[in-house]
Amino acid sequence: MTTPSETQVTAVSSRDLFPRLKPISPVLLVLHLVIFGVLLLLDSVTFPVLNPALEWVRKKVIFLTYFREFGHFYTTAAGAALVWCVFPDRRRAVPYIVAAVLFAGGMMELTKALVGRVRPNESKAALIIKGPFQAESPSLPSGHATVAMANAHAIGLVIPAARPVLYTLAIGTGLHRIEHGRHFLADVYLGFIYGIIFPQLMAFWWRRNAGFWDRRLKGRMFRT
Repeated sequence: MTTPSETQVTAVSSRDLFPRLKPISPVLLVLHLVIFGVLLLLDSVTFPVLNPALEWVRKKVIFLTYFREFGHFYTTAAGAALVWCVFPDRRRAVPYIVAAVLFAGGMMELTKALVGRVRPNESKAALIIKGPFQAESPSLPSGHATVAMANAHAIGLVIPAARPVLYTLAIGTGLHRIEHGRHFLADVYLGFIYGIIFPQLMAFWWRRNAGFWDRRLKGRMFRT
């Protein structure tokens, strides 16, 4: 008879951490970039409509105010800790989750600095681009939307059953940023693209180097 102390959790190999990982479709990526371009041109029309509409919704549904918390890096740490505690067989995914979100966040910050788009609460004009390192608080892409979607996608790749809740939180975060007057719709949409593409690329790289990670992420801590 096996006692609780003898029961062990078998760690999932780094190669098998992402059960639904699929290649990025170039056609789909181009389509999303085209949609982003259209939204960018229409921001002067969509923002005056979306901002008050979302503010009305937020006043009716108070808890929507807290959606923005999902777009912070401390939520990444909380999500990684939750995976560590609730899914001990997938503890090897924790470094991936952190690295994937940091990768997306780094690319987001670089793009913001290079583009230098002015925020909607700083100018009535929708498309003011100051250029590299000129804007004091650049808008494109939305940082909260990027981090929120990166949190959702990175954790969702590891725990597919959690995707509906995670993506809902990420979308709510992006909409809150429009309601708050800090971003245009195009800023949020590009943030969502970044939050999916970069964790996806990181997952492919992680799986390709599975042997490397399995040799280093082992021992009692990782349930091997």
